[in-house]
Amino acid sequence: MPPARAWVLIAILALAWNRSPAAPATAADSDIEESVRQVLGASADRAQFTRLRIHSDEGILTLRGPVPSLYAMNQAIRLAGTVRGVLDVFPSPTVGRTRIPDSQILAGVEAALRDPSFAFVGIRAAVGRGRVELTGSCGSFAQKALAEQEISKISGVLEIRNRIEVTSETNASEREISRMVT
Repeated sequence: MPPARAWVLIAILALAWNRSPAAPATAADSDIEESVRQVLGASADRAQFTRLRIHSDEGILTLRGPVPSLYAMNQAIRLAGTVRGVLDVFPSPTVGRTRIPDSQILAGVEAALRDPSFAFVGIRAAVGRGRVELTGSCGSFAQKALAEQEISKISGVLEIRNRIEVTSETNASEREISRMVT
């Protein structure tokens, strides 16, 4: 390599190496933050995201603030991840504003599991400190995923441990099972 090229390469590497990690947000980060705000604001669930604070650091997004449910948090993460330039999303929102009694959460879970989509499915639930544990069995992965999605919409649910065993796959897709619910 000619000496002039070597010095140019060394200079470029030195500049990259000495970049300060405490530098203010770049234009790209502010653009990412604004794009995430727009995506969340355009969502059908936008009312659930109004109190989220969004921060981007070199494409690593942090979401903070209250959301009404675990489902809303997962939706915010999914939507934010669709924005160009977002490399990863670290959620740290607070789910729910007040602690809801486990008995009330369990009643909501049991009501959701009485839906016709879960007929002939042996799913059981236990609730402790806002954490729901789903056990039992179902006929497809789509039913297992749908059960978790529906439970995540219940106020007060902080975490779901989905230990449902899929005993056999059916021909019904997640979309078909979801259509049965509505």
